[in-house]
Order: sequence, then structure tokens, then C-alpha cells
Amino acid sequence: MFIIGAAEMLMIILIVASVTFVFVVPALKRRALLDKPKRHVIGDDGEVVVVTPRSRAKPFKQSGKGAFASEALTLYSGVYRIEYKFPPNAPVTATLINIENTGEIPVINKAGVGSHALRLPRDGRYVLNVDPSDETLAWEIELKQL
Repeated sequence: MFIIGAAEMLMIILIVASVTFVFVVPALKRRALLDKPKRHVIGDDGEVVVVTPRSRAKPFKQSGKGAFASEALTLYSGVYRIEYKFPPNAPVTATLINIENTGEIPVINKAGVGSHALRLPRDGRYVLNVDPSDETLAWEIELKQL
């Protein structure tokens, strides 16, 4: 029969404890960090204030003939990609009009097919105004936040 002495028992306890604190505890800490919010701010009282993910605008797509003005679009500050299919020989002008301060942001004045990047400086409600040079030709435009 095998009898474990006090020294051997203490050695086994030390080995199990060291393995636990070297491998198991860090793994549990990493797992706990995965559940924490990725974006946070320290408030005035020193507590962590959770910041929700940034709001994103809904993609907008429209096609038609002639002039067009969209309903009010809620757009957030950031970078947008405009993809367009305009007549090859008749340029189309597109502008964003801010409803709150009636400021205009020129988007594009192009013909043909392509894409264009646009940076909006601030959140707001906008109207997309499309004005083709030839009212009889079809056009298509899509606006997506990146």
C-alpha cells in the first residue's frame, strides 16, 4: 500500500495551486474581459460609463427620371459611399440639403457609372436632391455609410 506523507501532500497542493494560478486564472480573466464593453468612457465620478455603438444611417437607394428630392434622411457624421449610374453624356448633380440650417453639401456632378466618397461633418436630417441635365434619361443613386 502507498502512503503519502505530509511533505508529499504539501508538494501536490503546491503543484495544483501553481498550475491553477499560472494557467486557469489568466484564462478566466481573459474570458471575463471578452464580456466587457469595448467602448467606454470614464465619467466625472471616476466610474466607467458604457458608450453604445455608434449609430449608423440606413442605406438609401433611388432611381428614376427627371428631378428628385428625397424624404428627410437621418444621416450621422462619418464617411459615406455614393454609387451612381447616370446617363453617359448627360451629367447629373446631386446635393444634400440640411433641413435644420438649410446648408447645402454638393455630393457629385458627374455622368456615367462610378462611386464617390463623401464625409459628413455632423449628424442631421438631410434631403437628397438629384437634378439631371436631361430630364428624359434614367438615373440611379445609392448612399451607404461606411
